[in-house]
Amino acid sequence: MRTLMTIMPAMRSAAILGTVLLGGASLAQASPVPVEFGIAGATPTLGVGYGQETDSVEANNASLLDVRFTTTFSAQNNPLSEVGQSWTFDLGTVDFRELHTGSGNAHKVTPNETDGLGLAWLLSFTDPWVADIHLSAHITANAGPIGDAPVDYGVYWTDTPVNFGTGGQFRIRLNDVSFADSHLGAQTQTATVTLLELPEAAPAGDLALAIPEPDSLALVGFALAGLMVSRRRKR
Repeated sequence: MRTLMTIMPAMRSAAILGTVLLGGASLAQASPVPVEFGIAGATPTLGVGYGQETDSVEANNASLLDVRFTTTFSAQNNPLSEVGQSWTFDLGTVDFRELHTGSGNAHKVTPNETDGLGLAWLLSFTDPWVADIHLSAHITANAGPIGDAPVDYGVYWTDTPVNFGTGGQFRIRLNDVSFADSHLGAQTQTATVTLLELPEAAPAGDLALAIPEPDSLALVGFALAGLMVSRRRKR
């Protein structure tokens, strides 16, 4: 009988301890684990149809479109923990500088200037995994006098969804830029990363879901202390 009376409190304490441990795990899982996003580099690739020509060439046999690109990117590191969260950063600038005054073709976009105008950005991710994402733009260049069309030169992008981990997904969106004249100044090319779906499991090496939170550890300590006191009283 004494043995049974000694075992029963110990079983109750063990049950309490198990409940605390399970509760600690639930508490740890209740808070989403932030997904770290890191981008170490962003490199533009330009088509062969861009360049700066002299006024005389521009007026007679223009073949290169004067659009100037500047890179202003700096390394990015940002955690996102909720679906819908995002951050935006600069890639560089786009400046349409085609001549808009002069004789002959000097104030026009000629048909020879509308080819070879590709533009792409290569984003080098370091988190949530190491990968290069290649983004290509759709370019519009309308032949004719500068300012005669709603858009003389435009850069348009398609949203790019990217899967990662198990069930995780984010989206990369670059802003469109367009010019209806050639002396309006540069526009900023930006990129926005938005978390669309959290992965089912934490990223490799992240033990946040496996480690009880501090409050849970305190409850575990109280349960163990209660178990020891119960045993001493029965002795």
